[in-house]
Amino acid sequence: MKTTQLIPSILLSLIPTFTLADGVPDGAKLCVGQGAGSCQFAAYQLQPTDTCEDLQKNAAYIYDHECNLIGHTENFVEGDAIDSQLPYTVDIKNIVGGPSCSIKYEIAYSDGLYGYGMPSGGVWARAGFPSHVPFSLLPILRSPPSIDSCSFHYVGAGSSPLSELPPFAYSATYNKLNDNIVVKYGVRVETWEGQALIYLEQCVPEVPAPRLYAMHCESDERFLVMQRIHGVPLNSLWSSLAPSEKDDIITKLQQVFDAMRKAECPWPDFFGSLDGGPLPHYLFYSQRGDDHEGFLGPFSNESAFVAGLVENYRALVEKNKHPDYKARFYEKYLPRVLQGHRPTLTHGDIQQKNIMVVENCQNDQDRRSFDIVLVDWENAGWFPDFWEGFCASCPLHFYWDEDWSWRVQEFIQFWPAEMSMMHLIERDLGW
Repeated sequence: MKTTQLIPSILLSLIPTFTLADGVPDGAKLCVGQGAGSCQFAAYQLQPTDTCEDLQKNAAYIYDHECNLIGHTENFVEGDAIDSQLPYTVDIKNIVGGPSCSIKYEIAYSDGLYGYGMPSGGVWARAGFPSHVPFSLLPILRSPPSIDSCSFHYVGAGSSPLSELPPFAYSATYNKLNDNIVVKYGVRVETWEGQALIYLEQCVPEVPAPRLYAMHCESDERFLVMQRIHGVPLNSLWSSLAPSEKDDIITKLQQVFDAMRKAECPWPDFFGSLDGGPLPHYLFYSQRGDDHEGFLGPFSNESAFVAGLVENYRALVEKNKHPDYKARFYEKYLPRVLQGHRPTLTHGDIQQKNIMVVENCQNDQDRRSFDIVLVDWENAGWFPDFWEGFCASCPLHFYWDEDWSWRVQEFIQFWPAEMSMMHLIERDLGW
């Protein structure tokens, strides 16, 4: 299958039309109008070489001199709209007046073929793309998420899965657009993974993760356009590494997870996804029935978190018409074991395949050294501090006859009692 068949056609139609120069459409006309498509004045032809300063100067000039003809006398301010003659009718907003030269596109009408409305579908694209990103001029239907002192709430947070089956029953597909961009898409892909990448970039930049360039929702599928990490998954070379090279990687992982443990949750005693929504883990996928489809949460304290887990198991027992003795056991003993744990920034799926390793070619020492990047953040959230160790020790990919099972404890804290209890309920409620 060709790449062009994997991306929504409305996005592909815009890619060859533009070249990037601080977000400037090649040959598009900056003009003033009374609404989408009016474009009454084409006073300035945008150039690929235009800088942010050029845009600010010329947009202000147009507004001062041309807009007066249609009854506007005030200067251009942030939030005013300037139309652009493009293949599809769009509005350019916030060209000037903001803290940065941020150009944002919104589809007003697109030949009757596409009608987007949040939160059921749409596109988000960030401002200030690197020059190698052809998706830099994707249309967007809402402003990029705003994080103020890392306290925020995203539009669409906690949206339910779009299928009767839980999202973890599906696989995600990756497609490389070029050497620097990869698209992750599918019915399993959720926007909260993209929002997690935004949070990491803006609030915990010392945690190495892919940079998100755009998100798109269409029908049952979500598309995440993100940075392609140049490297190999750790599982492909771990066994061949020298002891000193393994030590180097473990040291890098210690630094990353120390930073994650130090990150402060913006809401006191909050347990949920990084976008303020439900907990993105299959143990919290509701077993209550159609009226409660989706993931449970968020939870306002540790007791509510544990109660939600136990109640979900009881719902499964009742749905399957089984005796409730095991549910009573969990109701009695789970709160005793799972207590005294604070919300902690958690990846939720640490295994070697999700740790990308890049050889550091600038190393001036005789031995090799490596940089690491953590990928696949779809299970990330604010979980109790034992959760990372519980997920990392999942029997499906954690083998005690490998040295990794011992080395992982050097950067992830293990809580034996909590992990044992969690693996017990995982066997009953999960896989």
